[in-house]
Amino acid sequence: MASIAIDFGSTNTLVGIYSSEQNNKVICLEAKDISVTYDNTPVIPSVYTREGAIGLKAAEYPGKGALRIKRLTNAIQNFMFRFGSADYMQAELKRNIYSDIKSHLYKRGESNEYKKVLHLFLSELRRMIEKEVRITKVLFSYPIIKSGKQGDHYQKHLKQVAERVFEKIPVELADEVVCSAVGYGLNLNETQRICIVDIGGSTTSFSVCELQKQRNVSFVIVRESYDFGGRNIDKLISEDIETDSRLSEKIKIALSENEEYEYDGVHYSQTEFENLLSTAGVFERMESAIENLENKARNKGLGMNQISRVVFVGGTTKIPSVRKAVQDKFSAFHPDMLFESGSVFDAVVKGGAFLSAGIRFDPHLNYYYGLKIAASENNNTPDYKIFLWKEDSILNDNGNPNQVRLLVRNLWGTCQSAAEITVYEFEGEDVEQYFEDNTMDYKVINDESKRLAGHLTFTVDKPENILCFSFNEQKELFLSKNEDEKQKIGIVR
Repeated sequence: MASIAIDFGSTNTLVGIYSSEQNNKVICLEAKDISVTYDNTPVIPSVYTREGAIGLKAAEYPGKGALRIKRLTNAIQNFMFRFGSADYMQAELKRNIYSDIKSHLYKRGESNEYKKVLHLFLSELRRMIEKEVRITKVLFSYPIIKSGKQGDHYQKHLKQVAERVFEKIPVELADEVVCSAVGYGLNLNETQRICIVDIGGSTTSFSVCELQKQRNVSFVIVRESYDFGGRNIDKLISEDIETDSRLSEKIKIALSENEEYEYDGVHYSQTEFENLLSTAGVFERMESAIENLENKARNKGLGMNQISRVVFVGGTTKIPSVRKAVQDKFSAFHPDMLFESGSVFDAVVKGGAFLSAGIRFDPHLNYYYGLKIAASENNNTPDYKIFLWKEDSILNDNGNPNQVRLLVRNLWGTCQSAAEITVYEFEGEDVEQYFEDNTMDYKVINDESKRLAGHLTFTVDKPENILCFSFNEQKELFLSKNEDEKQKIGIVR
């Protein structure tokens, strides 16, 4: 039996398989896969471990294992070529899986919706994996797209297609940056703040995260992203020497590890490559993004010198001049800054595999909460309303807060039956106005506790008394009048 993680990158698909029956290996299947142009603004949910050892130290514990990389490319490549141009598939599939338009990817002369192509692709992937192991759980990493509505649609349709393909097997989603942080965090021994630099095939993002090793928690503090990646660099090379995209990609990959490329009459040096990137403003744009990140961090009360290390994710970070530009900028913040680049290709799927195998995540842990308690019409049963909001949430089309379902049982007070508590989600700046318009005098007085893992307590100020409500690791909701008197009132669904 195995838990698996699937990472759709811009130029590769990686599948991590965590199996307790095969020496607990994590196997990566690399395939030339799907490209996409989208905005990637990662928002990281909190994560915490369920049990057991994680990462490199796992080999020291019974029931856990070491890490192995296995690459199987041809089978998935051959599958894609059944639809004609693999390059076109790379450019279009992920971007359009939530649309109803027909793709130009053909099979036996018929065009297909992108969702159908994705269904066929995942079905083939499942068939390949189940040759080796029986799948018990699937986790997909996903980018957070800048448009909230578009991002929601992407996740919705990805999960819908995946659930149809994997049928009764549980399917979960996790942010790519969560997986990256966990993947690199496996090598960290203490709580620290890091910056994940993710430059893949289509996007560039800088995410300052905090890893709390003892609690195995990671969350984004600030981030900055824009559309630019390896495919843009391929295009620059193609235009510079008037060649096709396949050769330009070969040149880029070769110059990521060598001083020059020379084959079949084509010669391109590392110096020429660096000058090309400089002339195109690649380094200038990266420096500007890091400066924007610094400003955002400062607004959060965080100095860039508090970041202890920078970790690189994505194949484009292997280009020496790109990596040097980032290192020079961050070294100016902290002369002893550490840089990690050992898992640029597999950090996401490595972290995803361990998340799938034993670390659960709960996006509710990044919200702010408020609680309203008022008498009902009969003045006997208390009426509870919980309000939660986050800085980047969006109000629905009619201007009202989005509602989140929360089932609550055994409410504090005289009500003994099950009841529905209304949970509202706000945009950050609208919360105070909403409270004022509705004559609510309740406020969160300890919102920093949202950063704690496992057990969160939010204290709400009310004239008559002080109440707390909290989540534990099982997402159970508790309401309490003091630390000694606590009652379970529900569970987040």
